[in-house]
Amino acid sequence: MSDALGAELSEQLLEACRRDNTELLTQVLSQGVTAEFLNSTKDAIGNSAVLLACKAGAIDSLDILLDQDDVEIDSTNLLDQDTPLHVTVRSFREQPELAMAVLKLLLEAGADPFVKNYNQQRPLDLVEASQIEMRTTLVKAEVSWQLAKEQDDAEENSSGSQSQSSSEVG
Repeated sequence: MSDALGAELSEQLLEACRRDNTELLTQVLSQGVTAEFLNSTKDAIGNSAVLLACKAGAIDSLDILLDQDDVEIDSTNLLDQDTPLHVTVRSFREQPELAMAVLKLLLEAGADPFVKNYNQQRPLDLVEASQIEMRTTLVKAEVSWQLAKEQDDAEENSSGSQSQSSSEVG
C-alpha cells in the first residue's frame, strides 16, 4: 500500500465508522487491511475506528469491526484516555437503548470494564444512578472479569506447582 492509498483508506475507514456506512467499511476491509492498520488508524485526537463507531452509535459498523481478527477494543483516545466503553457511557445518556446495544457488543467482544481513563474512572464510574440496566451490566462484566482472572491465576499456580513437583521427582 502506498502512502497516498494508505491515507485515503485511513480517511475512508474513519468516515465509514463515523457515519455507520457499512458499504464503505466493507470496501475498505476488502482492500486487505491488517489488524495493525485498523488499530493504528486514528483521527486527530486519537479516536480509533472502534472508538468512532461507538461514539456515533454505529452498531452495524461496530459489529463488522469487532468481527475482525485482533482488532483492539480497549484503545484509548488522547483527550481523556477514554476507551470505547467510556465513550459509549458518555455519548448515549439520553439514548439508553442505543447505549446498551453498543455496550453489549463491546462486552461480548471482550472489552475490559476495568480500564481507567485520564481521571482514573472506570466506565462504571461514569454511569448515572438512573441508568440501572447499564450499571447492572457493567457490574456483572466486572465480576465476570474478576472471576476469570482469579481462575487464570489459580490455573497458573496449579500448573506451576505441578511443573515444580515433576522436576523435583525427576
